[in-house]
Amino acid sequence: MIRTSIIHQFNQMLDLVIYFYSLIYAFVSILQQKEKKYVPRNVCRKVQPIKTRKIRKPKSAPINKFPNEILLNIMGRLENKDLFHCITVNNHWNALAIPLLWRHARPTRPLIACLPSYAANDIRNNIKHVHKRSHLSTNFPIYQSQFGCCVKSIDLSLIAQHVTDCTIGYIIKTCLNLISLNLSNCTHITNEGLRLLSNSDIALQLKVLALNNCEQVTDEGLHHLSKSCQSLVSLHLGHCHRITFKGVTCIVYTARNTLRRISLTSCDGISSQTISIIATHTNQQLEWLDISKIKNIRHMDLVNLVKKCPNLTRLNLGLRERRQPGAIRQQLDHPLLHYNTNSLGELIETLRRHQIDPPLTNSIAQQHQRILLAQRQLDLISNHSIELVITHLKKLEILDISNWSFLTDSSVRTITHYGTSLQHLNLSGCYNITRDILNFLSQLS
Repeated sequence: MIRTSIIHQFNQMLDLVIYFYSLIYAFVSILQQKEKKYVPRNVCRKVQPIKTRKIRKPKSAPINKFPNEILLNIMGRLENKDLFHCITVNNHWNALAIPLLWRHARPTRPLIACLPSYAANDIRNNIKHVHKRSHLSTNFPIYQSQFGCCVKSIDLSLIAQHVTDCTIGYIIKTCLNLISLNLSNCTHITNEGLRLLSNSDIALQLKVLALNNCEQVTDEGLHHLSKSCQSLVSLHLGHCHRITFKGVTCIVYTARNTLRRISLTSCDGISSQTISIIATHTNQQLEWLDISKIKNIRHMDLVNLVKKCPNLTRLNLGLRERRQPGAIRQQLDHPLLHYNTNSLGELIETLRRHQIDPPLTNSIAQQHQRILLAQRQLDLISNHSIELVITHLKKLEILDISNWSFLTDSSVRTITHYGTSLQHLNLSGCYNITRDILNFLSQLS
């Protein structure tokens, strides 16, 4: 009995479970039919799935795995035309290559808004002269480290009127790798700006410095530079009328181991003694020397120069424009030069200048030769000087002897005979040579 009752209860429970399961299944099927949209039979077709290929990502080039320092070193050896191609590779290369285009900068707009009068007024009133960020030019963003560190050389000659001592202070703080600085025609630069330059870190690595026509620079400024500019290779001081041989001696002595090129054209304070000092300190490493329009160049100075600097490849010995006989009479108190304004000597000189050789008597010819001799004493150098130069300097390629009024045809032939490496010869203002020698030079290949 007990067994029968247990089986009966189990069957009842099983029927109950089956009943509830059928109810739940019916309820779920009704809900699914309500959500199903009506689709016509002609549209309901099986659509075959489109087979797609997996797109593989391109493998990155090994050079992209290089650190930025190595990439910058590689790009730094390229020219600008090659850097333009690097800019178009990807964003990473673009960010690295664009600052390198600023290596040789030549700005056309002022770098900093500053007037010399304002700076002088602040110094006079003991006010600290500072510049805000708004004073800096956004067209030349060297205040950003990625641009300033890439600048190797900067030429400020195009904005010379706007360059002040504050500009130099701004450059030495931002362009930490600068090796070349051109301050030509920057007339507002003073000795204070050169002092700031000498106290900076870039002074030790500076190789090229151009101060042409910086009228306010004196020996004091050169003395400041001589304290730290030990790596100078090229020094240009042309038309700096306030410097003397003392200042030039200081800076030449400091950079005597590296100095290769020196320009002292039209420096009124430079004497012939400076030539001997330069030759003594620089010795055989000097390659370029420009001492044109310097007063009183002596023959003995050239003797020391050619003996101690035999590796010169460029030499400029141009003299000032030849003075007329009337001007010579005013400057000299010489009895041979006391002629009237319409003297025969001036007529002979004019005819000689136009390649006309008039017939002269012996007395007039002797007197004219004495006048020429007195004029040659003013120049202090003679034909023998140029013969000495051309025979000792075997590597000379460029020679400027303009306004050598005493130069003769025989001296020019000596130049062409011994100057085997000579490529350029400037004879402008040498009125004593004839057309025959000019024709001879034109026929040389």
